Amino acid sequence: LINPVALETPLSKNLVAQISALALQLNSEDLHNYSGSQLFEMHEKLGSMANSIIKNLQSRWRSPAQENSV
Repeated sequence: LINPVALETPLSKNLVAQISALALQLNSEDLHNYSGSQLFEMHEKLGSMANSIIKNLQSRWRSPAQENSV
């Protein structure tokens, strides 16, 4: 059997803190200082991160009944 993993670990707390710090930084930074290509790159990376989070959440929302009926 696989040992259950705690949902909140020091690593996950660190990740949450890093994302919160990044959000504050983006809110306070003047994005006009970045080129269009830099902004597109940032958007692409943030979008990829958001998609990963959504995929993880969706996998948690699936009930065993739905998985067995597919």
